[in-house]
Amino acid sequence: MEKKENYNLLVAKKTEKIVTAIYLISQFLSERENIKYDLRKEANLLLKNINSIAFIDDKNFEDSSKNIFVIYKSALDSVSLIISYLFVAKDSNLISRMNVDILIDGLRMLENILIKKQFSFGEINLMIQEESALREVMFDAREGLKTLNSS
Repeated sequence: MEKKENYNLLVAKKTEKIVTAIYLISQFLSERENIKYDLRKEANLLLKNINSIAFIDDKNFEDSSKNIFVIYKSALDSVSLIISYLFVAKDSNLISRMNVDILIDGLRMLENILIKKQFSFGEINLMIQEESALREVMFDAREGLKTLNSS
């Protein structure tokens, strides 16, 4: 079960980076833009759900497996809504295309992982390629924004 915990923690850490990037990008939005707060609220909900999945231990797994499906569904709903908000912000020229595209790449990778795991509550069979792709797409938010801002 160690592999499951490590993988779930990896996903949680990468989700933290996505949420951090959302906060960094949204700080440039006007205080009057509701989308700023909608993005942050949904990002916080996503982080909460991913962390609750990551820290389910083996003792509580059987008892909580009924709720895991609901948590995955909520996390997927958050990802979908965040992507929609980002498209609106990009199309309204509130956030740069490049920043939105980077975030959406990371969110799509997370979405694919959540879809795969939603129906498999047992032992996680992690493929090397999947973990490698996750590490490549999910970026360090601060470094990513520094690069984008220096362009």
